[in-house]
Amino acid sequence: MKERPYLRLWENISESKCMAFISGPRQAGKKIPAQAVGAAIAIALISLPTTLPFKGICAAAIVAAAICLGFLTRFRFPFRPNAAPPRPPPDWPSDGLQKLGSCPVCQSPRRQTLYEGLTDRTFFCAPGSWTLHQCSDCGCAYLDPRPAPEAISLAYSSYFTHDSSNGRDTANLSGLAFWRRAFDNSYVNWRFGTRFHPVAPIWGRILVSIIPFERAKLEAEGRNLPKPKDGSRLLDVGCGNGAFLTFARSMGYDTMGTDVDPKALDIARSQGLRVFQGSVDDLSGFEAAFDVITLCHVIEHVHDPTRLLRRCRELLKPGGFLWIDTPNIDSQGHRIYGAHWRGLEPPRHLVVFSWASLEAALRQADFGRIERLPWQPSCAGMFMKSEVIRSGNDPRARVNLSFRDRARGLAPECRALLNPSVRETIGLRAWS
Repeated sequence: MKERPYLRLWENISESKCMAFISGPRQAGKKIPAQAVGAAIAIALISLPTTLPFKGICAAAIVAAAICLGFLTRFRFPFRPNAAPPRPPPDWPSDGLQKLGSCPVCQSPRRQTLYEGLTDRTFFCAPGSWTLHQCSDCGCAYLDPRPAPEAISLAYSSYFTHDSSNGRDTANLSGLAFWRRAFDNSYVNWRFGTRFHPVAPIWGRILVSIIPFERAKLEAEGRNLPKPKDGSRLLDVGCGNGAFLTFARSMGYDTMGTDVDPKALDIARSQGLRVFQGSVDDLSGFEAAFDVITLCHVIEHVHDPTRLLRRCRELLKPGGFLWIDTPNIDSQGHRIYGAHWRGLEPPRHLVVFSWASLEAALRQADFGRIERLPWQPSCAGMFMKSEVIRSGNDPRARVNLSFRDRARGLAPECRALLNPSVRETIGLRAWS
């Protein structure tokens, strides 16, 4: 895909802006949240004499601007500068390795070595060091040698799907965070047909819908799903603790999930979800049974991704679609951070796709129309986590980003918006 001429500006400035952005958060005193300032100004404006023209519109614009500023400052990112992360054991069991010699996607033996000596610097639970190669034909990156299927569980002894939170709890929210969730819920309930609480009035939904970053984030959380028809069935492959299944069930889908992690599945079952331990190959009797199948950061963990895609194609009804999101080896983050990029995550990420390699794999699996998903904001999060990994700290700890840090990330985010090939993740829908 050729870049359009007006993207050259971002080509010239994005890397310098990224490097300025990743300089790290600075210590600062306590600040008044942007939302509070905006709300105070809006209330003061509404209190002015009624002869002031357009004061209602001005007040709404101020609140919208405050929410935008709040987006730029609200995220917490991993960083713990004074705590050394635990180190994994030095060696992976020799009898638990699998050697390839060729690309697991296109089977080409032609390749180049990207990195040697990669270790688990994300969850610090997987032993061993790893070599990442890039296929000279399809462009995907893959580990060789890699963990064998019977030994891969060693890499998942401490993993985020063991968290029992569902992402929409409000018990620990107060003040502005509570109202922000209410604004988000007003949009989510309208867009996806859910009934989450708390919820803001209709103007809350309108404000969120005109803020591109916030709207795109919420669309991605809902995996761009359409509202279900009667009897629509959804399968989430790699469902983990069932957080997304809970969301889809609240939309009205008849949901089912699979995962290989028994700890995560126990959490999902405790929420009344229908889940099965194993892979999609173990789902016998479900051919042409699902309207939607989702693979959210799953395909990069699979030993045979093409086989997974073929099996998903068999499980879809005619006219059903597969939703995929996975790290992009051609992203800006990988170009800047190299071996420290968060999307590599060895040895759990066995294959890291490019746009071309994933689209080719979908065509090999007999999918028809393939559509790229809308942009979602992800540069700031991936860059900060990568910077933490590069600094040798634990990316599971948390820190606040300042407004200036977040603003510096806007240049690469805008470039990702205009040029999908450099986004941090690949998002696709493919129809059967």
